[in-house]
Amino acid sequence: MLHRFVSLAAAALAVAGLSALPAAPGAAAAHPGRQVAPAPGHAARAIPANAPRPAGSPGSVHWAPLRGRSLAGFSLAGPGGQRAALPATTGPAVGPVLSGLTAKCLDDSGGGTANGNKIDIWSCDGAAAQSWTMAADGTVQVFGKCLDIVGAGTANNTKVDLYQCVFGAANQQWQALTNGQLFNPHSGRCLDDPGSSTTNGTQLDIYDCVSGAANEMWSPPTAPPADPVTGPVTSGLAGKCLDDYQSGTANGNKIDIYSCNGTAAQSWTAAADGTVQVFGKCLDIVGDGTANNTKIDLYQCVSGAANQQWQFRGN
Repeated sequence: MLHRFVSLAAAALAVAGLSALPAAPGAAAAHPGRQVAPAPGHAARAIPANAPRPAGSPGSVHWAPLRGRSLAGFSLAGPGGQRAALPATTGPAVGPVLSGLTAKCLDDSGGGTANGNKIDIWSCDGAAAQSWTMAADGTVQVFGKCLDIVGAGTANNTKVDLYQCVFGAANQQWQALTNGQLFNPHSGRCLDDPGSSTTNGTQLDIYDCVSGAANEMWSPPTAPPADPVTGPVTSGLAGKCLDDYQSGTANGNKIDIYSCNGTAAQSWTAAADGTVQVFGKCLDIVGDGTANNTKIDLYQCVSGAANQQWQFRGN
């Protein structure tokens, strides 16, 4: 069981900017060497026929952020309102590794796969170059290659690159610490964004671990639960819960905050496919939006829809 506790959305249930995809004027241009396929929005997606959904297991809880933005301000609760452990997961987690610096992600420069390709900081964009696998062997991988400390160096400011995975290589071992750092035991240092740079393309390095330093804070993905789990999602505001407005099941029904009441409208299921569901429909970002304050609604679950995917993260 993972014992990582998480938070969900602010009172307005708008998507909060914990780490945002570029959407404002002056946002960075597309990363060279990559193609980012747009996720389907409401207008573009075909609605499949309803299919039975597996029942959840009472007493578990769930949450998640999507594509660099998060629902923030909610906690997970089990029976009687106590905080609960997250369930067993499906296997290695895959997804973006968010920086403590807003709107930035761990990135394989240009989507390159050659040994020595630099690992940099880049605006979160959902590209394959930012889809990292947290492997069970302690490596962090993209395109089947490993996050690597150049030359097995141990000194401050030693650069980090992409390199062929070598079994047991100490310079490719990373531990996700509970304070948010990615720690390399061989060097005794942490993955670092030098100078807290927000400039796209800045190559990352290792540096002395400084607890709480935003340029050493990383939020890696975790895998969805192996089995569906069900329970209320309690707000950081006392007595309030994530709620499907008036138990509506129509596409577009608003998702709101409401006094916790134990009704079916507040019984959310974290499914193994990464969705969060109530009444067999999904927690959904309206219009596939990515901007701050984009609203959340209920919508027919669509297989693979990026605006219905949520990942467990501890913070």
